[in-house]
Amino acid sequence: MVANNKAEFIKQQFPNQEVCYVGNSKADLKVWPHVKHGIVISSDPNLIKQAQTLTKVLKVLPKASAKEKI
Repeated sequence: MVANNKAEFIKQQFPNQEVCYVGNSKADLKVWPHVKHGIVISSDPNLIKQAQTLTKVLKVLPKASAKEKI
């Protein structure tokens, strides 16, 4: 499901509810304005800053490097 579809799905399935959305890419910038809270999985300071302007970011988790992946 792509970002615009995710945002529409959230709006339709959870009207007037506080949703926390977890995202990790620029595509998620289209979703965060439609949710109450966000969690960002990224080491990109620009993405983190942009997300913080769109929703209340509860937590930022660094994206695992290829060496850290199992």
